[in-house]
Amino acid sequence: MLSLQWRDVNLDRGELTIRGEKAKDGDTRLLPISARLVAVLTMAKTDPAGDDYKPSDFVFGEVGKQEDGREPTVNQQLARSVRP
Repeated sequence: MLSLQWRDVNLDRGELTIRGEKAKDGDTRLLPISARLVAVLTMAKTDPAGDDYKPSDFVFGEVGKQEDGREPTVNQQLARSVRP
């Protein structure tokens, strides 16, 4: 999940795409997400300047950069607490 990019988030359909090249088993999957998580991601999809993140930016991490996984960010803690 730390490698999830905004291109993999479809807020209109309420789903995340886990791409095969990033999955442990190599299979691409579509994961439904709750309305609550859609609302959180909708609020989080803009950078500090108010612009939408680029599709290549990372969802979890600081200002669209990939998180290294050593210390949990607020986004990571939120992702762990929200279950569809």
